[in-house]
Parts: sequence; structure tokens; C-alpha cells
Amino acid sequence: MLSPLYLLGLLAVSLPVVFHLIRQMPRGRTTFSSLMFVTPSPPRITRNISLENILLLLLRAAILILLAIAFCRPFFRSTKQLESNDWQPQRVLVLVDTSASMRRGDLWTQAQNAVQEVVSKLQPRDRVALFRFDGEVKPLLGFSDQQQTDARRRAEWMREQLQAVQLGWSNTDVGQALVMAADTLEGLTDADAESGAVQRRIVLISDLQSGSQTEALQAYEWPDGVTLELRILTVKELTNAALQWLADSTSDPDQLRVRVSNSSDAAHDRFQLTWDDQEFTDVYVPPGASRVVNLSVPATAERLTLSGDDHDFDNVLFVTRPRQAEFLVGYAGSERRDDVEQPRYYLERVFTETPQRKVRVASLADLNNVEMQLCDLIVVHGELAGEYSQRTKQYLDNGGTLVMIETGEGDGASLNRLLPEYHWKVTPQAVDDYVMLGAITFSHSLFVPLASPQFSDFTKIHFWNYRRVEFDPHENVEVIARFENQDPAILDIQSGNGHVLLLASGWQPRDSQLALSTKFVPLLSGLLSRVSGGETLQAAYRVGETVRLPARQRSLTGIRVQTAKGEQMRLTADADSFEQTDTPGLYEMNLANHTHQFAVNLDSHESQTSVMPTEQLEQLGVMTTNAALEQAAERRQRQLRDVELEGQQRVWWWLLLAALAVVLLETWLAGRVTRQKLAASTE
Repeated sequence: MLSPLYLLGLLAVSLPVVFHLIRQMPRGRTTFSSLMFVTPSPPRITRNISLENILLLLLRAAILILLAIAFCRPFFRSTKQLESNDWQPQRVLVLVDTSASMRRGDLWTQAQNAVQEVVSKLQPRDRVALFRFDGEVKPLLGFSDQQQTDARRRAEWMREQLQAVQLGWSNTDVGQALVMAADTLEGLTDADAESGAVQRRIVLISDLQSGSQTEALQAYEWPDGVTLELRILTVKELTNAALQWLADSTSDPDQLRVRVSNSSDAAHDRFQLTWDDQEFTDVYVPPGASRVVNLSVPATAERLTLSGDDHDFDNVLFVTRPRQAEFLVGYAGSERRDDVEQPRYYLERVFTETPQRKVRVASLADLNNVEMQLCDLIVVHGELAGEYSQRTKQYLDNGGTLVMIETGEGDGASLNRLLPEYHWKVTPQAVDDYVMLGAITFSHSLFVPLASPQFSDFTKIHFWNYRRVEFDPHENVEVIARFENQDPAILDIQSGNGHVLLLASGWQPRDSQLALSTKFVPLLSGLLSRVSGGETLQAAYRVGETVRLPARQRSLTGIRVQTAKGEQMRLTADADSFEQTDTPGLYEMNLANHTHQFAVNLDSHESQTSVMPTEQLEQLGVMTTNAALEQAAERRQRQLRDVELEGQQRVWWWLLLAALAVVLLETWLAGRVTRQKLAASTE
């Protein structure tokens, strides 16, 4: 009905009933003289209230009912469908947030209801897709999945998919999700989309917390014709405090520094920190602020729990004691360890021990073949004994890095046994005074730490002795540094999966000033970091963060990992990373020569639960729409369609004709009843 308020006119139906119940009493009085001496007594009146002429009453009531309904302008929505060109079809992509912050309160229930509401308003020609996102985007239902599904079952289909979804622990990357959704809509290839006669719309259903990542939108050009509708979910309880582990390389392993932060709209400011339900520490954090707390770590402690806020999804911090990474450097040479004129003396002193790293230099003679293959780096001074050539070749094939300091004693015999395809020739050179390095490839990983202008000056390093290295040119041999006379100084040779760094001069004082210069420590430390892949295992990671595996460990044996859920996983020997850090907790990794335990905790950004201003997305170029305006436009469009249907059907016209017909019938019947009464009274 276009004007349903006219239904109040149905109250007039009561009037015919009232009129039929009215009884008219006789009027006037006549005095009889013969009764003047009679004692008067009041008359006994009996009033029988009943309805007469029921058919006439029903006809009069029907007239009023038909008139009231006619003025309401009724129409039948199901009897007339709009033509295909009267409604522009839509392609709607629904993005549902399944990140860790959606674990708060009833947010997930709200999200499922919001999806059902969106789907219920779609027309049969519309098509919809459903994606979930947290740190990555995963499609649940694509546009092509609906070709074999009745449009009337879409809501049920969506509900089944959402019921199977389990909320994750990852952070919220809304930028990546919007970019992927916009690209998907822009790339639609159906006939309607190609003709441009469809509306492309993204519906983002999320709590849109301020810690969401939007970096992917910064360099993205939002496509024309794609709009974003925001469905922001909220909870009544606003206080959310969170824990963050602050790494400190100089701290005592028995001490832990954590940051406790409180949401800006919080209603509470006092919290407690508890170690494995044993002892607690009170912390005062005002709304929108944070506090750094130093805590003593009990010997067996594994988790730190925060209490006092409204949401517990981010209230546990898993803790493991930092482990000192151990590196093994093998050395092949005949000199003593305390000989200040030889390279080994300086090699053992360049790698200072830190809380994060410990480097052990061992002679190859003291290592068996398995231990030699586990070396992170091998340094060879002079000729390589024949018994080590085959083991060294195996080491290179396994991805090892070999540093060879040529002395020219065997005219390159060791090089030719190890790398015979290049036909090496090594000749000692006489230097009148000294030579310096000329051309240096600072883009090479060995020199990258010194590529900045303030560190790239090598002119103060003099070389007294060096060897001229000649070889057959090959793409696997790169000269990364030359002397000023253009003779090669340092060569990088690829052999199998490994590399050989060939030095034409040593770093000891007898050959050069390199060991006594400020460049020596960063060069060797950078080299060790490079050969280990820079992949020192840490004590703590974030959910979803990739754990880079130590190169030498992974190339020799498979690695076994026990996840926080207790699942056992075995990685292949060629795996370079572990990516299944999808659940907070403690993980244990069994490497070739030791076991490493590390903690995985929630990303601190996920705890920033205040709502992000929508203007932040608009500033990044996203074309957003106001949901209230969209609903108003939809109501106006529906009203126009209703007016069109009502005008086509003209049900009111037929109701007026029916009312006129009833009036004629009522007039005839009323006249007949009146004539019957007159006839009865005359008789």
C-alpha cells in the first residue's frame, strides 16, 4: 500500500453498527381526564437491544471498507516484475574480517548477520562473491561459483560458508584486501560487466581497528566505477590493554621488558601481570597511554598474562629465553693460533662474542666430515691438502662458502684441483712500495655494509704483497675488487650451490694493512652474516611472520618443527623458511646440531582496537559511499518502483467500482426494507 495511513478509515465501519442499535422512543404526551384520580406509577420499560437487517449492515460496512482500502492505493508486488532494463545489475564483493581483533565480544556474530543482510537485498540478476581477510586474503565464494546455484539459495550458501570459518590470529591488512577486491571487480569478464552496465561494489565488514595496515593502498590507483561500502562493527566494552615484548640486546636474560598499552577509549586503567598464575604485578596505564615494565623472569616461566580489561584475545605473551646463536668457522692452515704474522690470529679475534652470537674457529684437522659440512664458513690459507679437496667440493655443493687466501706456493694447484674448468695460474708479484684497491663493486653483498660514502674509502689500506691470478673468463667468475693496476684482488666464484671468495692478498700485516684497518671487522662480520643468510633464529616472532632457516642447517638435513598446537612438521632439506606461525604459543625447532625454541605472539598493531577514521581510507584514494545515503537511495528507488506497479495495476479503480456496486445494492435493499415496513404498518 502506498498510503497505509488511510486504513484508519476502517474505524468508520463502527458507525453502521451504532446506527442499527439506536432505538427511537415516542415523543409527545396526552392527558386523559378519566385518569386524573388514578395514582400514577412509572412505566416498566424493557429495552431489547438487537441487530436487525444484518445484510444491510454488512453492505454498508463493506462500502466503508472498500473506500478505505482504495484510498490506501494497494498493489501486488509479486504479480509484476520489473523489466530487465529497469534495474541495473550489481557485482558485489563482500570482504569479511577474520583477524584476531574480531574475537572481541559478539563481533563475529555481527559480521555474519551483516553478510546475510547484504545478500538478502540483492536482486536475482545481481552476483556476489565472499572473501575473508586478515594478514592475507582468501576467497570463500567467487563470482563464477554461482553459475550453478539458484540465486534464492545465496543467503543459505553464504551462511554455510561462514559457519565453517574459524577466526585466525593474524593482523588486519585492510589495504591488501581492498586492492585485491578492487582488482577482482575491475577484471570481471561477464557480458554485463564488459558492457559497463553493472554497478561494482565492495562491502567491507570489519571492526576497522586503527592498527589495520593500509600500506598497499599508498601506491595503488583506485579503479573508476568501484565503490566501497563500510559496515563497521562495534562492541559495548571498549577497554582493551595489550602486551608487547621489547627486545633488548644488552639486557639480562633473566629480565624481561614489556610494554603495556591501553586503548584510547578505555574505561579502566589498572591491570595486573601474572607469570603462569604464580605472582602478579600491578600496572597503572591511563587510556591511550603505554607503560614499559621491567619484570624478573622465573626459571620455568613460559607465559605472561594480563588481566583487568574487557577483551582477552591479546592478553597472553609467550616468553622464551633468548639463545646465543653459535657459528662454526673452519680453518685450513699450518700456522699456530698465536702467530701474529698469520691470518688465523686475526680471524679468531675479529668475531667478538655477544649475547646474540658466538663464533668458534676450529682447524679442519680437528673436525670430522659431518662437522666440516656444518661449518658456516671455511677459510683456507695457502695450499689445500689433497685429503680435504673432495670434502671441500662436497661442502661447496651443499651451499657452503669458502675463503681462499692465495700464497702462490703451488702455482694455483689447489684451485685447479677444486675448480679445474677455469685453468688457474697464480704468480707472486713484486711490489716496489705498495698497491691500493682501485675498482670495487659495492653492490656485491661483501661490500654492501661499506657502500655508504662515509665508509667506502679504501685508499688508506696498502698491500705489500699480492699474487696475480689468471683464469679462463666465465660467467660464474666475478671480479668484485681490483688493484689499481687492474689485477684482480678479490674474486667471487660460484661452484655448485656454494661460493669461493678468492683473495689475491692476505689480511695479515706481512701482506697488507687490511687486518689493522677499520674495514676488516665489518667485512668479515658481513661475510659471516651473508653466508648464514642473515638468518639467525630469534627468540620471538609475530603471528604470520616468516622464520628464515639457517642456510647451512637446512641444506644438510631436514628440520623438524613442533608447533604451538603440538603438531609435528618435517621440513624438506631445500626449505628456506618456516611459515606456519599462525597460532600464538611456543614452537620448537630441531636443527642438525641443536634444538631451538621460539615464541610466537600476536602483532601489537592488532591490539589497537579504536576505530580507524574513514577519512584515512578516502585520503588514500578509496571511493567510499555512505551506507545511510545508500539505504535512502534504495528506499527512494523502491518507492518509485512501487508507484510504477501501483499505477500499472490500478487496483484502487476496481475497488471504487466495487464500492459503487455495493452502494447500488445497498440502496435497492434499503428501499425494499422500507417499503416492507410501511406495508406492514398500514395493515
